[in-house]
Amino acid sequence: MEIQPIYNPEDIYKCAKKILQCCNDSKVYKFTGKGKFEDIKNHELLNIENGVYLFLQMNEDDRTAKRIVRVGTHNKNNRLIKRLSLHCGNSIKGTVFRELVRDCLIKKGEKSNPESISEYINGLRIVVIPVNDESNKGIEKRLRIEEQLIATLSWAAFLFSEFRPEKDETDLFTFAENEQIKKIGLWLSDGMFCTPFKSEKEIETLFP
Repeated sequence: MEIQPIYNPEDIYKCAKKILQCCNDSKVYKFTGKGKFEDIKNHELLNIENGVYLFLQMNEDDRTAKRIVRVGTHNKNNRLIKRLSLHCGNSIKGTVFRELVRDCLIKKGEKSNPESISEYINGLRIVVIPVNDESNKGIEKRLRIEEQLIATLSWAAFLFSEFRPEKDETDLFTFAENEQIKKIGLWLSDGMFCTPFKSEKEIETLFP
C-alpha cells in the first residue's frame, strides 16, 4: 500500500490501545437470534437504539478482545439493532460486511451460503457506543465517531503489526482480494486512513 503516515504514530498507537481497552471494559454482546443481542457476562439484552457498533475478534477465553474487525453505524434513527440483525441474521438482503465475508469464504473453498456467513460473523462479539441524540446532529455525531474509529484502527494496523491479522492460512482475512482488507484486517470496503483520534481522552468520553 502506497500510503505515507501524516499523523503522530505514538498518538495513534495509544489511541488504538485505548479503543481496545474501552471495548474490554464495556458490555460485550453476542447475537442470540430473532433480532436479540445478549450481554455475555450479565445476559442483559441490548436495548440501545442509536449508536456506533464494533465487531470484536475475541481471545480464546471469549471474554477479552484480541482485535476489532468491523466498525459501523446506521443512517436512520432507532435502527441500530435492525442494522446489527442484518449483519448477523440469515437475511437474504445482504450487507457489505456479509458480502466481504462471503467472497473470502468462496476463495477459501468453503461454503458461502447465508448460514456459513452468519456462522463466522456470529463468532464475533459486539460493543456499542451509545449516541442518544435523534436530531441531525446525532446522525452527524454517529458518522463522525465511526469515521474516527476506522481511521485510528486502520492507521494503527498500517503502522504496528500487533493490530494486524495473524499471518495464518486459516484466518479469513488471508483470502481477501482487497489488499487493504487483507493487510489491515477490517471488514470495510472504504473509509480507512481518514483523520484519527488525537488523544485518549476523546475516546474515553465515548464509551459508557
